[in-house]
Amino acid sequence: MARLLGPRARIVWSGQHWDPALTTTFFAQYGLPRPHHLLKGVGGEPRGRQIGRMVSALSDHLAARPPAAVLVQGDTNTAAAVTPGGYVLATIHRPKNTDDAARLAQILDQLAALDLPVLLPLHPRTRAAVEAFGLRGPVARLRRIEPLDHAGFLALARHCRLLVSDSGGVQEECTVLKRPLVVVRNSTERPEAVRAGFARLARPGHELARALRELLADEAVGERLAQLPSPYGDGRASAEIVAAVRSRYLAPEPRTEQHTEQRPEPDRTPVAAAATGVGGHR
Repeated sequence: MARLLGPRARIVWSGQHWDPALTTTFFAQYGLPRPHHLLKGVGGEPRGRQIGRMVSALSDHLAARPPAAVLVQGDTNTAAAVTPGGYVLATIHRPKNTDDAARLAQILDQLAALDLPVLLPLHPRTRAAVEAFGLRGPVARLRRIEPLDHAGFLALARHCRLLVSDSGGVQEECTVLKRPLVVVRNSTERPEAVRAGFARLARPGHELARALRELLADEAVGERLAQLPSPYGDGRASAEIVAAVRSRYLAPEPRTEQHTEQRPEPDRTPVAAAATGVGGHR
């Protein structure tokens, strides 16, 4: 494809494979042009971090230089990273869901039954429950990945087709990312996301199955959510809180008195002059 497209092709190397035998040698052997852009910090990382970093870096690169089309010829991790809307991102970690073997098995089975790949960063509590309850089989049918750092998780969440989680924080984040969320809980302390239309509450079983089915079938949900404001604010809360604290609780800083005593004239040698020229950085 790169040869046929000629100068109109721009090759982005994901960096998933970093050994010369798997990378530079490949381009040389097949007479391919060298990549125009290399994603950094990907090679050698666990699967989840690889995908998260690729999604983040690719988003920035493609936004800066929008292509007419994206052609993917890569390993599974690379293909997953450049397929917006092509996967479900799930997180399950609350004791209500992990400490009940039947409930956890039902959640995992329902996720595994979806037509789209399901990425599952496995929380330590969930991992221990899977081992204790003998649930390796259901987990094996999912794309199990290591726990992600916050930036990596947000990168994956930003481009997923659907979020499925029992996390409180994700209920807030989905309203900023404009992604639909199924909250796998009996109740929530964050009803704002549900009322605003970003999240849908569902118990494991027929409620969860129905919510997953309906949201995945709703092709207009992304466009609809993109038009909705987040019920949790506009991103300026920190500045407004600091301004309120300063105006209500913090007294103005006392002004220091100016000393009028005579001081000796400074030595106006070139060295002293150069030093006074950067007075703002002292």
